[in-house]
Amino acid sequence: MARFVSMVVAAVVLAGCGAGGKAGPPGILKVLTSHTSFNPSTSATSFFCQTPTHTAGANEAVIIDTQVDCDSVPAGASHAIKPAYNDGVTDTDLGWWVVNTNTGAVAVELGAWATAYTALTAGKTYAFEVELLNSSFNTTCYCDVTAQVIVE
Repeated sequence: MARFVSMVVAAVVLAGCGAGGKAGPPGILKVLTSHTSFNPSTSATSFFCQTPTHTAGANEAVIIDTQVDCDSVPAGASHAIKPAYNDGVTDTDLGWWVVNTNTGAVAVELGAWATAYTALTAGKTYAFEVELLNSSFNTTCYCDVTAQVIVE
């Protein structure tokens, strides 16, 4: 739902402006996506689901939508996510942790989603990703990252 809402917001804000993949007026320039599965076996902060890279031009920004769903999360366990990016040197997270906890008595599927916006530096190459902090459960997780590169 968060991904849909942010795409609708971007479409409404940018309606009629269309960059069409070219430098010039404001609009959506490019959409990058990643969908993968992984197994967070330790209690640690890790980065997953990196998109293909994008080299930023002048006046560009990005809206990053992230989602993580994990199978069989034990009772009392939790995970937290943040949108993030890698500039070829370091991983940088954006915004606040979105935390979801299994408050039930049995293992369940548990998901979380988060959206962030940031301006990009012209000439830098970026890959967009999700940062995950888990409470030491060992199960299969699935992540989705959609990055909408826009010209402002």
